[in-house]
Amino acid sequence: MSFFTITNLLAANVYDFDNSIQSFGHNQSLRAVYEDTLVDLARQYNLGFNEIIRANPNVDKWLPGEGTIIKIPTQHIIPKGFSKKGITINLSEFRGYLIKDNQLITFPVGLGRMDWKTPLGISTIDLKLEKPAWYPPQSVRDEYKNQGKFLPAEVLPGPDNPLGELAMRISIPGGYFIHGTNRPDGVGMEISHGCIRLFPEDIDYIFQLTDIGTEVILLDQPIKITRIKNDIYLQV
Repeated sequence: MSFFTITNLLAANVYDFDNSIQSFGHNQSLRAVYEDTLVDLARQYNLGFNEIIRANPNVDKWLPGEGTIIKIPTQHIIPKGFSKKGITINLSEFRGYLIKDNQLITFPVGLGRMDWKTPLGISTIDLKLEKPAWYPPQSVRDEYKNQGKFLPAEVLPGPDNPLGELAMRISIPGGYFIHGTNRPDGVGMEISHGCIRLFPEDIDYIFQLTDIGTEVILLDQPIKITRIKNDIYLQV
C-alpha cells in the first residue's frame, strides 16, 4: 500500500507531511539482474545495509542471482517523540528524519560501534563545515596505533577523510557530527567512532536544508507500532 508519492529520488526520499501522518512509503520488490548486489540496491533505494539484509536474510548480498526476488523495505513508521521542527535519528532503526517546510525527508545512517556508541539526547546543530578536516582525538589515534596503523593529528579533506565533503556538529559534548563518508557501504552499520554517517548524496541534500540552531533528537526505539484505519502496523 502506498501512502505518499516520492518527490525526490536523487537523494534522501521526500514525502508530503502533516501532523496526522504516522507511516509513509510502501514496501516493494524487484527481480534482480545479473550485476545487482544488495549493497548497490540499498543505495539505489536509499536504504542502509542493515535494512536490505534484514528484508532478504536468505539472499547472498554480493551475488543475489539473476531473477531472484528482492524485497525493498521502503515503508516506515515515524518514531514517537520525533522532532517536528528538525532532525530525528532513531539509533535502532539506523534511520534519520528531517521535517522541513511541510515535508518529511528520510535517510539511512551509519552509527557508532559497540565501543564508541552514538549518544542519545536532545541537541542542536551548532556548526556547519564544507570540506572539513578531521582532528581525531587521542583515544582514536591510540586505537590506530594499537592496530599498527598511523593516524595523523589532522586528516585533510580528501578520499582518506571519513567526514566526507560536509559535516554538521551537534551540541552534545564530545564533538559528534552528522557527516558524509568516504565509505558509503558502511551506511546502515555500526562503523563510526560515535558520529552519524550519511550517503554523500544525502548529506548534500540535508546540509542545504539545515540551519544553525536546528533541533536534533537522538533516540532509540527498536519497536514502532501504529494504526492506520483498521490495520495495525508493527516495525521492528
